[in-house]
Amino acid sequence: MTLHFLTERALAATGQNINDLIYDGILFFSDVIILAGAASVAAFFWGVARFIWNADDEKKLEEGKQWMLWGIVALFCMVTLWGIIGFIISSTRINPEILPPLG
Repeated sequence: MTLHFLTERALAATGQNINDLIYDGILFFSDVIILAGAASVAAFFWGVARFIWNADDEKKLEEGKQWMLWGIVALFCMVTLWGIIGFIISSTRINPEILPPLG
């Protein structure tokens, strides 16, 4: 009871309600996921480019393979996080009209 009272009081002091905080948080994490996903795709294609351009150097071929592998792993993690956020939104009682689109 006390924690709820303190939370409501803190939110009232900032002029925000819980829906605004949830909306701001989801917007922030949506942007972070999009940027990280773009970076992972860029890392994958950087690995492809290194793999193609350095076909005669065995060490650089391995580096290209590593870039491609970690790009795919990072992209998988971003898609998984996107799905988790979507699941949380759909399984809670948050009004979907206040939320940004996830796709």
